[in-house]
Amino acid sequence: MKLDRNLGRMGKYVVLRSCDGTPLSSVPGDPDECFVLVLKDEYAHAALMAYSKAAIADDPEYADQVHELAMRAGRYHALCKKPD
Repeated sequence: MKLDRNLGRMGKYVVLRSCDGTPLSSVPGDPDECFVLVLKDEYAHAALMAYSKAAIADDPEYADQVHELAMRAGRYHALCKKPD
């Protein structure tokens, strides 16, 4: 499966809650379902640009910070590559 998710086993990445260290889930439908985006991923720039654009009306400061992140992602990242 290309989209490596935690389907009853440990997934490729583990995301921990900073307040208590408990892992978040990548199991479809879980309340804390998450998806990890690695900046060197070829598609990360486009994803983050779309996210920034979607957030700008609600929180321009946050949208600007995501935009700055996008400008270091995908084709702008020194180690840009297709996701594996």
